[in-house]
Amino acid sequence: MIDYVVESEHGGTEGQFFQIIRRLDRSTFQPFLCYLWPAPSIQDHLPPCDHVVLFRKPIRWFAAPGSVMRMRNFVRAGQFDIAHTFFPTSNVLGVLAARLASVRAIISSRRDLGYWKRWQDAILLRAVRGIPTCYIANSYAVKRETAASEGIDPSKIIVVHNGVDVHAYEQDFRKEVAAVKTKYHVLEDELVVGVLANFHPKVKGLRYFMEAAKLVTAEVENVRFIVVGHGGREQHERLRKRIHELQLDERFVFTGPQQDVRPFLSLFHVGVLPSLSEGFSNSLLEYMASGLASVACDVGGNREAIIDGESGFLVEPASPVSLAERIVLLLKDAGLREKMGQQARKRARTHFSMENMVRQLESLYLNLYNSNPPYPSGRPIVRVTGV
Repeated sequence: MIDYVVESEHGGTEGQFFQIIRRLDRSTFQPFLCYLWPAPSIQDHLPPCDHVVLFRKPIRWFAAPGSVMRMRNFVRAGQFDIAHTFFPTSNVLGVLAARLASVRAIISSRRDLGYWKRWQDAILLRAVRGIPTCYIANSYAVKRETAASEGIDPSKIIVVHNGVDVHAYEQDFRKEVAAVKTKYHVLEDELVVGVLANFHPKVKGLRYFMEAAKLVTAEVENVRFIVVGHGGREQHERLRKRIHELQLDERFVFTGPQQDVRPFLSLFHVGVLPSLSEGFSNSLLEYMASGLASVACDVGGNREAIIDGESGFLVEPASPVSLAERIVLLLKDAGLREKMGQQARKRARTHFSMENMVRQLESLYLNLYNSNPPYPSGRPIVRVTGV
């Protein structure tokens, strides 16, 4: 059994491991989802597998020893073969618990460039770095950062890029697009530049997108900017204030979080990713699967997704001028948009399909299962858990 050990977070990473759980070959793998504390996804987005919530609220570090022992007891009772951890607390406490429970193989994931790491996090991650059987990074950029910052042997870090369900973006969304246009008052002749992102100020770079939008409006009259995503009230108010200062109130739409972003992607003419830091962007994969030409900042794993000048454009981060130049180029050249969009869709299908990602993980799980000593009991089944 595979134990997926996760924390209370709803976003790209959670969406990825939910897809993994849904698509694992049940004739070989038995997944189990272990939440450390309650999360909205337990009620709204839970994948089809057994699950448990171990604690009522986030773990405080002074209570960590007792929490680790409780986790160890649970994992040991479940007789899991593989533990796969995903988030910061899980990558420390979950890893420790799995080792104490004598789990056959332990996988620890790294999925960003460590923008969240404090000095305490760096110390803790280095303290447990020898425990995991291997690490999974979702890009080579993340692999390099992890090896350097945590002192991990690069040979222990395996790159498995994020995947996207390419078939889900090939449907006809004209009816849904018409509804979106009506709801947000988008005119038929308007060109739409869109962003899928949360409002994290140190990561997503939305302020630079807004500055770029001001420059774009000087070159293209019939343009509308749409931001699909979520953020805190303070962040939203700060962005709204800046839009007002730039006199772009009539040009910008904030839709908030959406259950299904595909109609919005079908509405967009250009997708933008103004991030200052990325592991491997799910938004960028969604742009590509939708056949969108995109402009992304050259950070993290974005260079591994986009071939600059062929399936999209990569630009200098934190540079509104660079963003605006490429956005304007695409808005003014429909043929270039179409050509780049087709190349992007093709690349998503051939390199970043969800099926490909899951098959890589299944191969890794089996290899770890077959190459590591069994439980003392010699039990010959594969159970995977994730924290």
